[in-house]
Amino acid sequence: MQAHEALGPGPSGVKGPPRRALGRSAALRLPPGAPAQAPRIAWRMVLESWLLLLALWQNVVLRRPVRGRWVSEPIDGSDTPEARGARIWAVLSGSMAPNRVVGGAEGGRVVVHELVRR
Repeated sequence: MQAHEALGPGPSGVKGPPRRALGRSAALRLPPGAPAQAPRIAWRMVLESWLLLLALWQNVVLRRPVRGRWVSEPIDGSDTPEARGARIWAVLSGSMAPNRVVGGAEGGRVVVHELVRR
């Protein structure tokens, strides 16, 4: 009897080592400069928070509607670890600021919604 069998079934009710129960994970590599972009992302969060406060003022106090827009840009759609890492990084870093929400990064395109146009 192996150690994982002595513990009984896991939370999913499946006996066996957790790695086998979860299946294989896809390999990915984040872009080399990803951690170095943290200060720029933090600054963008501050600037875009200010933009949203101005948009809120415009909408609530001045009664002028704020209209967002959808933007689509090309992105590497190949099935390599580098390309998968770049797509994941684009979604994560693009959605951190409050003005932008990344809708998806599939099929060689990244789709982003911007509440306030810059």
